[in-house]
Amino acid sequence: MTRLIGCIIAMIAVPAQADDTRTWTNLIGTAYVNLGPPLAPGAVASVTFHDEPLHYDDERFELTDLGLNVVIEFTWNAGAGDAITILPPDGYIAVPPTLSPGESAKGLSHIYEYLGG
Repeated sequence: MTRLIGCIIAMIAVPAQADDTRTWTNLIGTAYVNLGPPLAPGAVASVTFHDEPLHYDDERFELTDLGLNVVIEFTWNAGAGDAITILPPDGYIAVPPTLSPGESAKGLSHIYEYLGG
């Protein structure tokens, strides 16, 4: 019985948090959202979302890097790819604002200064 309980606990995704990365890990693998240096011309930062089939609830959290505080809204889609919505601070815009790369895949969004329009 103790082994069974230990196995069940190990199967639950355990979130870990650094200022610039939100990570979920269990026996299936590791999923994460990372705010990091820009990977596109003109961007001030980029957000990478690696999805794995291990989530079990919606979440809202903040990532901080490069002087930016970015809110991430995570949406769990049972049995399908999950999604994140990227909410940068005033004066910035995420392109695209939502990522849903599919299970075991990565998506990339870039954050730019909003110049109006």
